[in-house]
Amino acid sequence: MKTKRRKILQHGKRTTLNIFMYTYRLKINDYEQQYQQALNELELNFTCNKITTNGLTLFQAVKIYMIHRT
Repeated sequence: MKTKRRKILQHGKRTTLNIFMYTYRLKINDYEQQYQQALNELELNFTCNKITTNGLTLFQAVKIYMIHRT
């Protein structure tokens, strides 16, 4: 009887954990989409500015900085 109850509890915990993991992945995907959209908007704003330093545009320098800092 105890093992049956334990299996039911384990199944419930596993199901709950799977639901939390699914919602977490959805949030991460949403944040990734927001990040990509903001990055694309930033790139559009910087494409007008073609000033280069050491062969890099301002946007490329910002992108390299962001990759380095994360």
